[in-house]
Amino acid sequence: VLLALGPWDVYQDDSGDWHARNLLRPDGAVANITDLGDFRDGRSDHVRAIEVTGSTEIDIYDIALTFPGPPNVVTIRIVAQMPYDHDSGDWPNTHNYLCDARYTSDDYRIGLYYDTADDKFKVFINGADRLESAAQTFDAGDWCEIVVVLNFDDDNYVLYIDGLEVDTDSTSLTVPYAINWKIGTDYNGSNGGDFVIQEYQIFFVELSAAAVSGINGRDLRARWMDVLCEVAQPWAPDGTPGDRGVVASLVADGDARWRSRDGDVHVWDITSGADDETVTVDSDDDVYPVLRLTPKQAKTAGYAYRRWVPVIWTVDAAYSKYPYMLGTFDTAALVTASKAQADGDDWRVVVDGSETDRWFGDSGTAQFNQTATKTWVNLDFQAGWEGTLEAAIGSGDTVDSIDVNEDISGAASSGILVAYHGASYEAFTYTGKNETERRFTGVSRAARGTSALALSADDSVYWVQHDVWVLYGNASATAPSQDDDYKPIFDLGDSTNTSWVYEEFGEDDGLRTGAWTEYGDTYTGNRGVNANPWIEIGVDGGDQQSNRMKLYNPCGITNGSFTNGEKWVDAEDPGSSRVGVVQSSQNGSTWTDEYNVPEPASTETWEAWSRNEALASGARYLSLMGDWDSGADYDETYLEASDCTVTLDSSNTPTHEIGNEQGNYTLDCVIENTA
Repeated sequence: VLLALGPWDVYQDDSGDWHARNLLRPDGAVANITDLGDFRDGRSDHVRAIEVTGSTEIDIYDIALTFPGPPNVVTIRIVAQMPYDHDSGDWPNTHNYLCDARYTSDDYRIGLYYDTADDKFKVFINGADRLESAAQTFDAGDWCEIVVVLNFDDDNYVLYIDGLEVDTDSTSLTVPYAINWKIGTDYNGSNGGDFVIQEYQIFFVELSAAAVSGINGRDLRARWMDVLCEVAQPWAPDGTPGDRGVVASLVADGDARWRSRDGDVHVWDITSGADDETVTVDSDDDVYPVLRLTPKQAKTAGYAYRRWVPVIWTVDAAYSKYPYMLGTFDTAALVTASKAQADGDDWRVVVDGSETDRWFGDSGTAQFNQTATKTWVNLDFQAGWEGTLEAAIGSGDTVDSIDVNEDISGAASSGILVAYHGASYEAFTYTGKNETERRFTGVSRAARGTSALALSADDSVYWVQHDVWVLYGNASATAPSQDDDYKPIFDLGDSTNTSWVYEEFGEDDGLRTGAWTEYGDTYTGNRGVNANPWIEIGVDGGDQQSNRMKLYNPCGITNGSFTNGEKWVDAEDPGSSRVGVVQSSQNGSTWTDEYNVPEPASTETWEAWSRNEALASGARYLSLMGDWDSGADYDETYLEASDCTVTLDSSNTPTHEIGNEQGNYTLDCVIENTA
């Protein structure tokens, strides 16, 4: 059993005897503890305390805690539970000592006690009571924190109770030696007070009033940290592993930062475009700023409105520049309300703080200033993460962490979560995670303009990989500069997030997103020629295997509908019954024949073909492959399609919400730490 009394261990040996050892000097002398009373432990507000009864004393004289030198400055801090009411007749003595240290006489003595005659705490220093509190009115079971600060250099002596200064003294005194030093009684063990002492600490520094106030109510005993064994290997003192033990490398489990403080408030009025401010921090710990920026003028220009659009990617694969549609939006209503320009020049998409290229649908109601405007962007995704809540969260609950039922190693170390209860959702931001506990930490709820919900255990929760906003409402905005080299290749008016409609299939530079790719002998124009952009997907047959045009989508492809296709075969040796084949694949290497495209009825004649084909379950690739023959005599074939509609697996395609319209104030600034 380990008791942390400030910087000391209190422990029991094999014989049942109790001892104390200075943690700062573990190889030094060990003090014996006589007649230890009840040992209190638990997980309450006050833990691991010693009850010091009338027959119990803790002698710490032997632990090298006597004044070395002696010191000219010393601070004593003691946290104790009162055993009786302040005016009870049950107190065992008139002077009930919490601690005492004495040399050869009272002229060399420092003692802290409770005086039942005056109902006061008093400090006896070198022959007289030098410090005392006001009359006390505590009840049995109340806790009291007493700090005595003694500076014999400056003749400055202060008594604090529960963080507040209650008395001072400036008598010129000589620092005493101390030999008999006890906790819970006086120096000779005859005036104990039955206190439960939780903490007792000695500092050879003068604590300031601010420091005393800062530590008041805090548990300054040894902290306990969960650790995990990362590596264990045989002990090898000479380089040769032996059987005398193991060496374990440990890593901290979770957040190992324990210290906190309320912090200082520093107001900085920035009056120019470039300004600087110096903040002096009075702390020995690492200190980090929390910045709260308050604009001092009302917004008069710029983008007046914004909507948050959380995009949820759940696929277990990553993808770079995935073409995705945000919407649809009734932009016609916004134009009518004078909230957006009719040409859409002020319609912008910001991803993780940076504006990105966006493209509108190019036909019908998918265009801008229509009732169902489609806004297309390219997004990069890592493998997705989704889970379920371990416990319910009330709409009024204060939340600083979220536990889930699933492994969270696939989620980012900080970011955004969206939790669903039915069709309603709430956004949470988090700053850390504990993978062992399956816990997201540093959580703030009702983020991004959402409202706090009553969430149930097992409700779905998703990692949102990007912070996506749509901005609008800037009458002076001109058309954005866009890089159309990366514009999605499929038709942006007719396509959706679950159906990509191809009238063009790619470009020679390979930059257009959502494009098909070539392998072997292929062509991209009509009837065997090449074009840029690719207006056809065409494959040559012959003596080379696996000439194909193929499309990959990590979300899965369930159907491929080829239309306006043509096929051709020469007259040499029509030994095959097919001119090509529609195929699918899960991994891009093992292919499944889905539909054999039959040879034309006539040789050397272009003949139309079409096919709407459902693909095998789990397919992520769709391919149009030309037929082939081995040997000297082979059919020369051409197979092409000028249109194709690809249906994606709707159970895996990313989804999104369109948040409520919010006012927008974009504050453009850079804050630099130059210290």
